[in-house]
Amino acid sequence: MGSEVPKIIQGSTARLVVDTTYARKVYPLDANEQYYQRECDVYQRLERHPNIAELQRIEGRTLHLEVGECLVDVIQHTSVSTDQMAVWVQQLGWGLLYMHSKGVIHSDLRTAYAIISKQGCAKWIDFGASGIDDQPALDSYDVYSYKPRDPSLPLTSIETDIFAFGCTVFSMERGTSPYFIETRGMSTDATMTFVEEKFRQNEFPSTAGLRFAKLINSCWNGDYRSMEDVLTDLNMEDARQRNARSSSAVALTSVFAAFILWVAWRKRSYFTG
Repeated sequence: MGSEVPKIIQGSTARLVVDTTYARKVYPLDANEQYYQRECDVYQRLERHPNIAELQRIEGRTLHLEVGECLVDVIQHTSVSTDQMAVWVQQLGWGLLYMHSKGVIHSDLRTAYAIISKQGCAKWIDFGASGIDDQPALDSYDVYSYKPRDPSLPLTSIETDIFAFGCTVFSMERGTSPYFIETRGMSTDATMTFVEEKFRQNEFPSTAGLRFAKLINSCWNGDYRSMEDVLTDLNMEDARQRNARSSSAVALTSVFAAFILWVAWRKRSYFTG
């Protein structure tokens, strides 16, 4: 589908390898036990869902996961139709809604932590930093997916997941994270300062021309209170797109029919001169 090279993501506590033949997350023996245990706890809570990458088995401190291709690689190396993109966005929305219904806050949503399975289904992966019930997240989103919050509020929540979901959908359509191009070449500190200030001032990248512009902006502006709201909007937009295409097809058919009638009339006029 995309790149044949395995996607290797080296985090501060574990190494995630995603490939079309194998996928695993390895926690070194000297890594913080808390992250490994949190990921196991989250997978035990989530059990099986069509939009969550399946945990197949655990060997030592290695989690063997469902195989697939990292979404970020698919986007960068493959031409994806807008209709296919819409399916994946909806599937990821269902997966996130399910997580929240189970008391899990992913806390690090981005295209690097979603896969496209062998069956072509979009699924979330990587839960080592997630919050669960009253246990806060152990880490949080990268700088391109997080809007600074009031210090009195939890670091991550359903609202921050929804904001990051909007950033993920933007990345799916644009091919890069919000403000990634603008901060290319900056130091880590300068990038963090630039992006955080933009988000804090509610200044977001342009979504002009994007199919999911309304959804993305609504996620960024805090218009949604739950992923159920997001999916309702997504379904309405999908229906609008289908109706628009249907109307265009009907109009084209009418024009073609009129053209055939005109040709027939011209022929009849010619022969009856």
